[in-house]
Amino acid sequence: MSRLLYNAALAALMPVAFPYLEWRARRQAGLGDAWRQRLGWVEDRPAGDGPIWVHAASVGEVQAALPLLRALDNAMPDRRLVVTTFTAAGARRLAESAGDRVICLTLPYDLPGPVNRFLDRVRPAALLVTETELWPNLFHAVHARGIPLMLGSARLSERAFRRYQRLSGLLAETVSRIDLIAAQSDGDAERFRALGAATECVETMGNVKFDLHASSSVAERGTGLRRSLFGDRPVWIAGSTRQGEDEQILDAFEQVRQDHGDAVLVLAPRHPERGAALRQLVKARGLVSAQRSAEQSADGVDVYIVDTLGELMTFYAAADVAFVGGSLVPVGGHNLLEPVALGVPVLTGPYHDNAMDVAELLMGAGAVRRVGGADELAARVSELLADGEARARQAAAGWKVIEANRGAVDRLVTRLARLMGEELLT
Repeated sequence: MSRLLYNAALAALMPVAFPYLEWRARRQAGLGDAWRQRLGWVEDRPAGDGPIWVHAASVGEVQAALPLLRALDNAMPDRRLVVTTFTAAGARRLAESAGDRVICLTLPYDLPGPVNRFLDRVRPAALLVTETELWPNLFHAVHARGIPLMLGSARLSERAFRRYQRLSGLLAETVSRIDLIAAQSDGDAERFRALGAATECVETMGNVKFDLHASSSVAERGTGLRRSLFGDRPVWIAGSTRQGEDEQILDAFEQVRQDHGDAVLVLAPRHPERGAALRQLVKARGLVSAQRSAEQSADGVDVYIVDTLGELMTFYAAADVAFVGGSLVPVGGHNLLEPVALGVPVLTGPYHDNAMDVAELLMGAGAVRRVGGADELAARVSELLADGEARARQAAAGWKVIEANRGAVDRLVTRLARLMGEELLT
């Protein structure tokens, strides 16, 4: 596909895309979509040294980018930070967690008009896109203006690579506009080169998620939350669950209750708007549930549904055992490092190709254990709830992996500054 055909297809989709984005924004965040910003109509920024523009698509990318934003602010304090998201949920999480120096905006729709209006008004000194977001018109326009463009903590799973190959001409042109692709792993780097990136423009720099600092305040909030909600009951959490695996998790929970009758399951769906549907699913099994969004008490409940944004880390910190979702169904898995960084033993299903290298590293070290389905999940959760020493060993193994792989944030900041011709504060 050529960029001309891509533009025609994207323009034809606008009458459908904008109502869908509006519906999704209201469902995710209870607010209308920032459609003016999607069309590039943002406030003019003063002329002079432009800001650093960082793009983090949604909630997970925003969470992972927070250490990077702090490092950029510390290293180049004379530069403002403009951070864009694609989803309303990501925008809400960013607004809750970003500092005063961060300007929060929505990514413009990837057509020449919106992209160029956005660039005319923001005037960025550099663009750093996190993980895997490839936007043909945006990258073309940024490259044409001589704005340094970097893909940071970049990942490209085998499944995504095969999908992108169907658009090999368009994607080869797109990645050729990137000045530096800082890949998470050697495998990611090779796939980006195979997609069309120049060899000299691809380097392996690691995963910024290893630089996630689980602050003592998160642990303290988790301890307080556990005490106020669950008391002394055993707690296991299934985080970032996806449709199709909740039934397996509830099957496992019913088996866990045979050994740990007072255990409580914290069920945190990837998409909080599924909270009401999950409550019906729990009710159909004769179990008692409560919803976090309704501020309901956890007294006497079997399943506590966390259908809110921005609280997953705190609930991980409140748990004895964590299962990370998106892995019992072929979604590709979600962030294993968040609960690991909090010293919680972690379980995952068989599907984790979104971050295969990280998953295999953690499993090889004994920090994460893989389960094949509901029966095995129930057995592993029951074992860990019964054995505090086993929980401590697994948590310690995870911390060793994190400590050994830190440093990606510093490498990204240094390389971005070099692309910009900036001198860093030391």
